[in-house]
Amino acid sequence: AAERLELRAAAAANGFAGNALALTDSILDTWQRAQALTGVFWPTNQMSEWIFEKFVARTPTNFYVLGLLHTAADNSLADTARLESQLPREGVRLSGWELLGSAVLASVKSNLWKLVLLMVGLVLLSLWLAFRRFQEVFLSLSVLLISGLCLLAVMRVAGWSWNLLNLMALPLILGTGVDYSIFMQLALRRHHGDLSMAYRSVGRALLLCGATAVAGFGSLAWSSNAGMSSLGQVCAVGIGGNMLVSVFLLPVWWRTFAGQNSTSKSPTTRSAIRGSPSATPSRFYRTELWLAGIAVARRLSAQTSARISRVLAGAYWTFARARREVVIQNLLPVFDGDRRTAEQRGRVLFHNFAIKLADLFRYESGQSIDQMFGELTGWEHFVAAQSAKRGILLLTPHLGNWEFGAPLLARRGVNLLVITLAEPQGRMTAIRQAARARWGIETLVIGSDPFAFVEIIRRLEAGATVALLMDRPPEASAVLVELFGRTFAASVAAAELARASGCSLLPVYLPRTEKGYAAHILEPVPYDRAALRLREARLALTREIMRAFEPAIRQYPDQWYHFVPIWPK
Repeated sequence: AAERLELRAAAAANGFAGNALALTDSILDTWQRAQALTGVFWPTNQMSEWIFEKFVARTPTNFYVLGLLHTAADNSLADTARLESQLPREGVRLSGWELLGSAVLASVKSNLWKLVLLMVGLVLLSLWLAFRRFQEVFLSLSVLLISGLCLLAVMRVAGWSWNLLNLMALPLILGTGVDYSIFMQLALRRHHGDLSMAYRSVGRALLLCGATAVAGFGSLAWSSNAGMSSLGQVCAVGIGGNMLVSVFLLPVWWRTFAGQNSTSKSPTTRSAIRGSPSATPSRFYRTELWLAGIAVARRLSAQTSARISRVLAGAYWTFARARREVVIQNLLPVFDGDRRTAEQRGRVLFHNFAIKLADLFRYESGQSIDQMFGELTGWEHFVAAQSAKRGILLLTPHLGNWEFGAPLLARRGVNLLVITLAEPQGRMTAIRQAARARWGIETLVIGSDPFAFVEIIRRLEAGATVALLMDRPPEASAVLVELFGRTFAASVAAAELARASGCSLLPVYLPRTEKGYAAHILEPVPYDRAALRLREARLALTREIMRAFEPAIRQYPDQWYHFVPIWPK
């Protein structure tokens, strides 16, 4: 640059034009500016700036330069770490995906105790709120401990190691372990240590839930990403361990260490019901006799069928002393303990039930029953519930002819799902289902299927209309409430379904009057869905529902059909 004039003269002497040295002059000018600087010289043209911004970061006082290392294909993490140790300690940083992963994992491991401490605190709080008993909290922690040891054993045998991704499985494994142990122990409480009932009601559901989770996470084991694959493997083994220990080992532990106290404090509803030789359905409630009644109803008029039924009912009242006493005892609280009145109305109850059976046989034989209906009140409550775009749960006691509510709704274009228990004989259950189906009425039999209520909830959320009997529940859904000043076993299923689906609760009853069967739809029972998370709120709602039926039962006590003991001691 200092010999610029000599260079220009030589160029001119050899025939170059003056503008031929324009680029040369620009380069020489830049070199002269660079020579005058005492620090680092940075080119300022657009090409240089575009190149430099790819691997250089600058501030007025500092700069940071990126250099790329291309190593052999078989270069290992140990080789990279050894190279890092040979570089200057000040101003030089060696990085890469392998080094980044190991550095982050080391940081996570060093801080993991904070997360684990928080999770342990939440787990203990959740278990205490669920059980409030040290034995059951300890059993849930035992599930987590045994499942964790199994996971570590499998990892050791299979040669797996912890990494940044599969550490994220720990909260999930802890959560499922807590959930499964809570569900199983609460089921054991509810069934008072009955292992088979707990397994049928909750154990199968946990197996299905756990198996689907294991299958879903286990499929990640074939992922091409090593971290994702290890996450799937750890999750599958951990959740599977929680599931198996909770379903197969926890019930035995519970019976051994916690079940005795629970069963002693919570007598079953069935054991609380007064003993009686007629505590089971009558032996006349059989498939053969039912089919015979339907066949006779097809051939006889309604008046003739009613007369024959009354005669048979009178004979049964006279000779079936044990069953007669059960009915009298069931009616005593309605009449404030007046036995004479209970006996008189009990005899009428037998006659009314015989007429109800004759009408029911005509209904199930496929004959028209339109002429049997009289008045219908409260239909506006049903219409209002429909306009709310929620499912409707029709609640009724064993009062009048509750079966006739279904064809009455079907005639008005309402599709009804009837919830019923299995009949004493399997064939009888099928006969009753088929009879309802002829009228376009669907039946859902509950009891043996632990997932039946899942289907009911799904239907209610879709806006369906479902019918449920309240006053003779199976033991699993029975709770003790007050009716006529006495303790009574009612079904908590309505409150449970309301909590799960937010459906409308409409009490209905269909007594037989002089003008035929009258259908009465009462005002909906109000409730706070959020409050139903508490068992006390569900019990209170069940009491309100049964209280709504007290006036109807007092008005028609001789149509409140119960032939087994219904009052606990």
